[in-house]
Amino acid sequence: MKSYLPVCVALLFSVLLAGCAGVDARREQRWAAFDPLRPDPQFRLLPDRPLLKFNRSDAADRDRSEEDSSMSAAPLVWKSTALDSRGLLWGASRFHPAGFELYVIAGEAFDGRLRARALNERREEVGRAEVSLVRKADEAGWVSFRFPGRFAPGEVKVIAVELAE
Repeated sequence: MKSYLPVCVALLFSVLLAGCAGVDARREQRWAAFDPLRPDPQFRLLPDRPLLKFNRSDAADRDRSEEDSSMSAAPLVWKSTALDSRGLLWGASRFHPAGFELYVIAGEAFDGRLRARALNERREEVGRAEVSLVRKADEAGWVSFRFPGRFAPGEVKVIAVELAE
């Protein structure tokens, strides 16, 4: 009986080591699953999405139109860090099947063009819209980006807003 004890302990120890061998590889696989939703370093995530979901009654859900249901699955909004240096701040955003609206607050005077790129879950561009923006210091308002007619809003997972040069 005493001769089996060291063999059993060695076998248990080897099984534990074998289970720990691929820990780093499995961790990398889990992180890779979230890569499509992680912003590029030149963009930052805007805090315009609600943190809590409130319960609604079933009658209210049935009364919602198809357009309202597409609004509930709003994409993430990335802001280019180059816009921070130009004094532009963001408020809320709205996503519609025809386009995207963003509430812009100008900390200092701004005259230029903004570009909104619609990206799918693989970070491939599926739509692009540009708009001219002229704002005085401390002026705010909604800016509307209209995507092309063949735009598929169901594919959009991220909207990246940047300077159009």
